[in-house]
Amino acid sequence: MKKILQIAAYDFRRIMLNPITMIIMGILMIGCLIFGVTYSVPPQESATAVTIGSTGREIFQNFNSTNLKIDTQKGLHSLLTDSQTYLQVMQEKSPQYDKLLQIKAEFDNIKEEFDIPIEIREPKYIQANSIKEIAQASIDLADFVSAYEILQEFECKAVFTVKNFETLKEVSDYFFGITRSGKSVREIVLDIYQNKDKFTLFSPSALVSTWQIDAEKLDKLQEIVTNATAKADAIYSEMEKYANLANQTSDSAQKVQDLILSYKLTCQYCNFVVKNELKIAMTAHFGDLDKIYGYTKIGDQEDLRQDITKATFLLSEESLYCSQWQEPLNFNTSSSITTAFDQSYLVLAIVGFLAVIFGIFCAYKLFGRDRRNGKIDIILSQNVPYGQVFAGKFLAIVFCTTFALAVFLLLSLLWSMLFYPTITTGILAVFNLTTPYIISPILFLLLKFVGIELQVIFWAVVTIFLMNISRKFELTFAIALLIFAATVVCNLFLNQFLVYCLFPFMHTDLTAFLGGGSMHAGFLQTTLYTNGNFFISLAYYVVVVVLLYNFTNQLFKKN
Repeated sequence: MKKILQIAAYDFRRIMLNPITMIIMGILMIGCLIFGVTYSVPPQESATAVTIGSTGREIFQNFNSTNLKIDTQKGLHSLLTDSQTYLQVMQEKSPQYDKLLQIKAEFDNIKEEFDIPIEIREPKYIQANSIKEIAQASIDLADFVSAYEILQEFECKAVFTVKNFETLKEVSDYFFGITRSGKSVREIVLDIYQNKDKFTLFSPSALVSTWQIDAEKLDKLQEIVTNATAKADAIYSEMEKYANLANQTSDSAQKVQDLILSYKLTCQYCNFVVKNELKIAMTAHFGDLDKIYGYTKIGDQEDLRQDITKATFLLSEESLYCSQWQEPLNFNTSSSITTAFDQSYLVLAIVGFLAVIFGIFCAYKLFGRDRRNGKIDIILSQNVPYGQVFAGKFLAIVFCTTFALAVFLLLSLLWSMLFYPTITTGILAVFNLTTPYIISPILFLLLKFVGIELQVIFWAVVTIFLMNISRKFELTFAIALLIFAATVVCNLFLNQFLVYCLFPFMHTDLTAFLGGGSMHAGFLQTTLYTNGNFFISLAYYVVVVVLLYNFTNQLFKKN
């Protein structure tokens, strides 16, 4: 063990005390400092509550203002009403679908007259010199189309694909246009004869679908809306109590402002949960929502489910005050401020990317260039076993990357604390998208540190393996970098596929495993929540690294 540590310490000094390494680290430190000062992680808009006035009463009056430019009690409460409306629509029959069937019956009666060739019998419309029945049906269809066009998501159970709704609109435009063209009855009838295919296009069973959400899911969403409404009412009553105090104090004014934020989060998150749970269920039924008229597709389901879990957790809190939600890591929860930990997390994520590249370079230098320059042979000539040489050099890589990461971790946290407030409360996180829990912000940062070092270790092992299967060390170094680059691309664009979970080197960031909101633009992302299990994947990672390490060690000895 002593010889292993001696080799590791010697190689550590060679790499880290090298003037070039120190200059590069200095430049990166200055760059991170400038970046941390000039760029601030923006807080979430959903957590901001507009309040004006120096006393609780003035703030409360502003909250009840009719000014639509700011958040008012009426506007926020409408989000709860909308949520309840969505669920009622899901529970009831679709009046729009029934109306469409009624219009279809009107057009079926009209179509009967056009099924008989005009050479055999003139339609009753020519005989009576009236197209009143056709005109009325066209008005009913046009009214249906116009009414459906202004409906929002989940305001109707009648679901059209974009293509089918355009078809229905085409039929409506034709009949509405021809009946108001100013032509004679005979000319209109003859025109309809020539466009009889419009009748066959109009088939509700083919054009429209009705969708029913799972009853158990519907009951759970109804419970969320009921509880959120009760919580919002309780918050409002508490707000009134402090706002109407005879002797206003700064403390009561702050309580009113905190309650407004709690009221806002309660209403917004209730609507968010209900709407997005419905969209997830609808996506599972219909597929891509972009194909459905009036709907927009959901984004990354992993991130969305994580946000839903956090929002549900807030709604289930018995406390009327959400003070612990005002300060935690802002891209992870609902902070209305940017904190020192926000900036430190972001800087560490960027440095982590560079640390992996640094680890690949260290593996190239210690196992490639040292082998070519004969330095490994010099150590072996001193009767040091192959395994100890291999372990010592590998440990040197771990020492170098851990030291570099630790330096940037401490400095980024120190710099951030000079410019941003620190937090004392915990950070809300989610384990496997189901269990919310509170974690210390500094522990959260350390988990990020450990996760990045796991990434470095994996890529170091891969690079060492490549260095031992070829003597073209520069080429294998370039190949290692290319593989890493390809992995990053897969990480960003292919992480929705199940096969992604077969690559442990893509998702060893422990904060992502534990539900700590990784930056959406970060290169360390994971789909473990939907396509895997944390413990299984971590065990898989360990097995892959250990086996590859031992196999490479044998190659090293053989070479």
